[in-house]
Amino acid sequence: MITVHFIFTISLIFTMVFIAYFFFILLLINTINTSSYIRVYGGTNLTEESNEYLVVIRVNLQSEESKTCTGSVLNANWIISAAHCFRYTNIKTVDVEQFTDGKFETIGKVKLTNIKVHPKYDEDRSISSAKYDVALLNLKMLVKKFMPIAEELPEIGQKATIAGFGGTKYKSGPSQGVVVIQRMMKIICTFGNIWGCHGDSGGPLVLEGRLVGIISRRKCKRTQCTTFYSDVYSNLKWIQHVIS
Repeated sequence: MITVHFIFTISLIFTMVFIAYFFFILLLINTINTSSYIRVYGGTNLTEESNEYLVVIRVNLQSEESKTCTGSVLNANWIISAAHCFRYTNIKTVDVEQFTDGKFETIGKVKLTNIKVHPKYDEDRSISSAKYDVALLNLKMLVKKFMPIAEELPEIGQKATIAGFGGTKYKSGPSQGVVVIQRMMKIICTFGNIWGCHGDSGGPLVLEGRLVGIISRRKCKRTQCTTFYSDVYSNLKWIQHVIS
């Protein structure tokens, strides 16, 4: 005979399954929405005068596919970006472009032997891999503006600016957004409704006019995302060794 207790148990199980399914659908919708953004989400357009240190990095693969990242010009010979932009084994060419006069212009091609990836970088796509997600590109350039590197760690709670060329397939210039530094342990972290997206990888986190971080990856939950950055100061010795 079916007891009241049995009916109650079955009803409870069905209720729990329904609730779990409901939240799964919400998470799926959120994932689709957040992954569709390909700019500094929540940011504003940068003027050409203020983005002269930014470059677009086009990683062209042998499969004719192209990947886009952002980089910052350190001096007339070196660009800094994210190591994961060059994780592909079938890279054909790497083009560097700048956005001037409302259009993209190629300023050079980087030889594959002139791409220096941090030796400790491990492409496991985990959050911890952001520690050494740094690459340096050697290319002689005629550029007017450089991005100086910070010589000390940023403090939690300080406001900084992220910038990148996410969304370049729409022939648009770079965008930027103001974020608050939340956490540091060789990885800088910001959380909120402004985050780096596809195409912004390798872009700068700038504090008081100096480069403190490099956009590495993001993790989203509902309508907000956490952006993770390689801490430039923690990798300063390697950077200085390579560019010297």
